[in-house]
Amino acid sequence: MIENIIEFAIFSLYAFCLYVILYSKTKDFLNPFGIPVFSFIFIFAISRLRLNPLQSTLSFKTYLIVILVSMLIFFIGIVSINSIKTKQYPKKPENPEVTFRYKYAFRMVFFLTTICFFLTLFEVRFYDFLFLYSDVDDKKTIIDFESSIRIIRYFTNLLPYCAIYAFFEILFDKNKTKLTTLFNIFVISFALFFSMFILMSRGTLLIILLGFLYLYNQKKRIDLNKLFIISVLLISILTIMISIRLTPNSAVFKGELSLPFFNSIYNYLVFSFDNFNQLVIQGSPYTIFKSVHISLTKLLNIYNIDEIFQYTTSFFNTTTFIYYFFHDLGIIGVITYTIVIFSLIGFLYVQINSGKSYLVLVLAVYQKALFMLFFGNYFFGNFSISNAYYITIILVLFSYTFPWKKYIKTKRFRT
Repeated sequence: MIENIIEFAIFSLYAFCLYVILYSKTKDFLNPFGIPVFSFIFIFAISRLRLNPLQSTLSFKTYLIVILVSMLIFFIGIVSINSIKTKQYPKKPENPEVTFRYKYAFRMVFFLTTICFFLTLFEVRFYDFLFLYSDVDDKKTIIDFESSIRIIRYFTNLLPYCAIYAFFEILFDKNKTKLTTLFNIFVISFALFFSMFILMSRGTLLIILLGFLYLYNQKKRIDLNKLFIISVLLISILTIMISIRLTPNSAVFKGELSLPFFNSIYNYLVFSFDNFNQLVIQGSPYTIFKSVHISLTKLLNIYNIDEIFQYTTSFFNTTTFIYYFFHDLGIIGVITYTIVIFSLIGFLYVQINSGKSYLVLVLAVYQKALFMLFFGNYFFGNFSISNAYYITIILVLFSYTFPWKKYIKTKRFRT
């Protein structure tokens, strides 16, 4: 046990040091390098406490890969931040303008999403599931969106992101009216209802809340006190949702401690590293791109489930964001994909601080992916997840790269 505590202390200190260095250069608690590197390493540190007897000793190679990934994120962050200072970009966040075209494009997306939402609900007879909390530890009572027509499901999945679009308008629209404010509040309420009472999804709720948090941070930098209060609220909300979805007899609550809810949170967080460790020990099957780009392989009709090795510990099947990178290309895949992802994140961060502050909306929809590196790859690969990013990018480009900018600025949106 002493060894476990020492490991926890070493990696916690390591995570804290990386975060403090990145914060000292940006004065931004939510900078897109400090948050992911800290969450990834700190959760890894917590996992080394080994509070669940199902956890195993990690291989030396797993330790090296985790450290390598953290250093890659850290150094890409340093390079990106230094490039901002070199070009003397504004240190304080700039508020983006909410254009006439943005409002219409957002409302069109929400209109299509709402239609697809109701089509999906009618297909799966939603009234059989609404407000239904099951006593069993599974997701059988959750609406099976896989059964719906694919394009309809893709648009339905945009609903939580519509809440982020609405919050963006509430924060930054200088010409908002009572009617537009009420509309945006309705969109946010609808998305929260969808997440909490229909999907009953913690992940979907995180998309909304973390997106809100990042946008608010762009409006007004969050200080340490506010960050602490918000963190406590987020953890409380997620804990409540876990308690609703599970029963005290669930295996998720099992662990070394006498506090079942703490055990449930701990178990959800840490087993991704144990599962990744199993893959590292067995070695990469070098499936090239078949596990990372699963939607593409299905589209090309070359998907073969027998080629994908999904290691689990008991029924804990979570993975870190680098699991399938290693699965496809080994250590080369881990290095390559990590560099590509965080170079693009760095590019967005530089552009936001160069005056293109409207790109903050793109980073806002990526917040769950950045916060949850220890829990899965939410950046790309599965089109049901990444299609929201593509729609957001199209929405932003359509709204802010339109050539008739003078015409757009003269318009007012009343309804």
